[in-house]
Amino acid sequence: MKVEDFTNSLILLTEVRSRHSTSPNSPNIISGSQQFKAELGQNLELPCKVSNLGNFVLMWKQGRRVLTAGRLLVRKDSRLELGDNYSLRLTDIRPEDRGRYTCEIDVMGKPIMIEHDVEVLVPPNIIAREASVSLRKGNDVTIRCAAEGNPNPRITWSKKNGVLPSGKGKEEGLALEIRDASRRDAGTYICNATNGIGSPATAEIQVDVKYPPEIDIEQNWYWREDQIEVELIASYMLSHQQQLIGIDGNRNVLYIRSLNTNDFGNYSCRAENELGKARTYTSLSGQPRPPRFTSESIGYRSQTYNISWITDSFEPITEYKLLYRKSDGLPLPRRDHVDETSGSWSNCCNPRDTSSISYQPEFSAKKIYRLRDLQTGAVYDVVVKAKNKYGWSEQSKVFNFFNKGVDYSTQQLSVAEKDEDNQLYDDNSMNAVDLQSTGTDTSSAIRKTAYTSITTVSLSIGILLSYTVTLQLLLTTSCSSISSSLLLL
Repeated sequence: MKVEDFTNSLILLTEVRSRHSTSPNSPNIISGSQQFKAELGQNLELPCKVSNLGNFVLMWKQGRRVLTAGRLLVRKDSRLELGDNYSLRLTDIRPEDRGRYTCEIDVMGKPIMIEHDVEVLVPPNIIAREASVSLRKGNDVTIRCAAEGNPNPRITWSKKNGVLPSGKGKEEGLALEIRDASRRDAGTYICNATNGIGSPATAEIQVDVKYPPEIDIEQNWYWREDQIEVELIASYMLSHQQQLIGIDGNRNVLYIRSLNTNDFGNYSCRAENELGKARTYTSLSGQPRPPRFTSESIGYRSQTYNISWITDSFEPITEYKLLYRKSDGLPLPRRDHVDETSGSWSNCCNPRDTSSISYQPEFSAKKIYRLRDLQTGAVYDVVVKAKNKYGWSEQSKVFNFFNKGVDYSTQQLSVAEKDEDNQLYDDNSMNAVDLQSTGTDTSSAIRKTAYTSITTVSLSIGILLSYTVTLQLLLTTSCSSISSSLLLL
């Protein structure tokens, strides 16, 4: 017998019994219609409390499909069972359990019923349409992910260890467009689906941007065991199955153990792939390397600042050129080069007299210079380049320092005094020379400067013993040899 025939027989039997029923009261469903939400895997009980059921038959339906008739389970599903007062219990909820459930009693051809709407909440699931995408530099591509779940998931895009082509960290949408692809667009893209149920779901798409090879060569100079060593490092960016034809047998590093004039010249590195070829050149010469600043980034004097730098050079340095300016806070077009003819830069140090240059037999030469007439509380930009018999070096990177000024704390006074004691300055040339390399007697030079004439009024400020400051004013006039001392604590 078919289920439909069986159901119709039950309804007919109910009608026959109803005609012969002696109960004065008709059945009534006490429970009301409701809406239920259940997460995947949970249990749910749908109520249908009835009074005066008598000989009438109660049926449960899901849509038009009959689940139960009386106490009989029509649908053979172990997850279904009837509870007390004819409630319907569903265990281990699945997505197919969603829909409308009807509790119905047919009374003399007039059914009475309640309806429950069941919504099954499903955690998100997401699938990438393509696991990987490959395209050429300059082309466009759209990557997509498909997500499912209830409620409908929200999809967001991100890039592992980077930002999206728009420059943002995250974007929403089913698809992500990459236009005019470049090297920075290559990488792993992540689509993330969330709907507030369970844990987020993610999928990854690998984007590979193919491009002709690009090469960059840098030079590293070292002083080891009384000789100069040079490394020429070719940094290259290649795609799949690409061959590097390097300087030395497919290697990308060239070592010159003991540099001499025979090594000077042009060097090149070549790389190729299926999209093209590239060759990059570098020149190795006796010109000085770009100077490197070694000064502190904060100055503690009111109007002066001692700036120092080191220059690696194959031959002795014969000249420096130092430029400085008060910073305007704007980024430079190129951090490794400034326009020397610009009116915003002051050329404060261009000593052509070789006697003022500190020669050193070592590979690295140190230079110290005192900048004067600075503004307290201002930030300054400084660049410098050096010259030897082979020519000028490239400019140094721009160095910034903050001229904070002296706040007369013990610590900063100590720093100022220490700096004053370790350096000797020529006021005429405004050059500062490293005493360690020149071997000049500091104390003798200071005494010679301080007492050049008996008509000079000098004020000596020093730190004596620990944390004790004594100021002694020595006043000498040309008319008499009268000295007076004033001790201030």
